[in-house]
Amino acid sequence: MGGSNPKKIGKMFGDIAKRHSSKVTQEMRQSVVKSRLVTTEWPSNLNVTAINAATGDLHMLNKDTGISLLEAVSASGAVPGIWPFTSFGGQDWIDGGMVSSTNAHLASGFDKVIVLSPMPKRHGFVPGVKQDVAELQKSAKASLVIPDGNSIVAMGKNRYDSSFVPSSVKAGYEQTIQEAPSIREI
Repeated sequence: MGGSNPKKIGKMFGDIAKRHSSKVTQEMRQSVVKSRLVTTEWPSNLNVTAINAATGDLHMLNKDTGISLLEAVSASGAVPGIWPFTSFGGQDWIDGGMVSSTNAHLASGFDKVIVLSPMPKRHGFVPGVKQDVAELQKSAKASLVIPDGNSIVAMGKNRYDSSFVPSSVKAGYEQTIQEAPSIREI
């Protein structure tokens, strides 16, 4: 199907989003996203990834792209078949994580990169992050942090089940304490 071509994979997921509509409306989803945001103002240094559902192209959305933070975050989490795509600028947008769990390749050009990946393994058509980090390490000091055993158990098997959030936060915090010395080195 899409193989290792992110654009083809993105378009394929865009087609899925069009064919299999979510049971949740865009308005309902944005209401949930808004309740989780600390602010609706764009931070100056934040880029959010989303895929143009029609073309499969990955885009970085930010304060300069004309999309609201609420719309961008909604688009960035628009998993086809689960959450509705977000419409903006005459285009429909889906989760930027459909082609990469971290989009670590976007950090190319930086001297130091820390990649936090809750899903380091390949999932279906979505490639794993290790190849992206290996590529970054050719020109940067790059480190990959993935869930340890306790964190994996704490997250549960269904990443969309919010009942695992408290245990995931606790396990992630504990892992952060363990990982902090190696992260500080970078």
